[in-house]
This record gives sequence, structure tokens and C-alpha cells, in this order.
Amino acid sequence: MIKEDDFTIPKHTLFIFHQMCREIRVSCKKIDFNKTEWYLKHSWTNYKQNKFINWLTNYLFNNKEARQEIVASPSRKSKKFLRKVATEFILVYGWKIKK
Repeated sequence: MIKEDDFTIPKHTLFIFHQMCREIRVSCKKIDFNKTEWYLKHSWTNYKQNKFINWLTNYLFNNKEARQEIVASPSRKSKKFLRKVATEFILVYGWKIKK
């Protein structure tokens, strides 16, 4: 659950989290982002993770405002660089991989 009074998740980060939930067919409202390791409560396949990394790379490439929110160097707009950023984002916040 996202509670406005606890903290505010930036707009594009929240959109990315919603897309992650959509990818695994889980309601974002059912996830308590206030809990530590909330991202370990669900899982996805390597295929879905790679598909999501591709989506996130393109989202960052095509959205300057999202790059400014997520990327340390938002003026860098190469797909190679943004794929690395997307991969790092998923390493930190991505669902665990199904075994």
C-alpha cells in the first residue's frame, strides 16, 4: 500500500513500480512499499525480467522527465547506458527470479 502520509514515491518511479506489478499480474495496491524487502514478496521469470528491462530502457530513452528522476546523468541518452541503468534499477527493486 502506498500511503501518502508516510512518504512520497516520485511520479515516474511509482509508474515503473506499477508496470512491474502489471507484468506479474499483481495489484500495486496490495504491496506495502513501507516494508523492507517488499520486492522479495513476488517473483518473475528471467524472460519477464529481460522483457521489463527492455521496456524500462525504452521508457527512459523516450521520457526526459523520467530520466531526470531516475538517472544520475539524465543528459546521457544512449540506449546502452540506459539499459545499464534499467538493469541496475531491477537489481535493486526487481522481483526475485523464479526457480
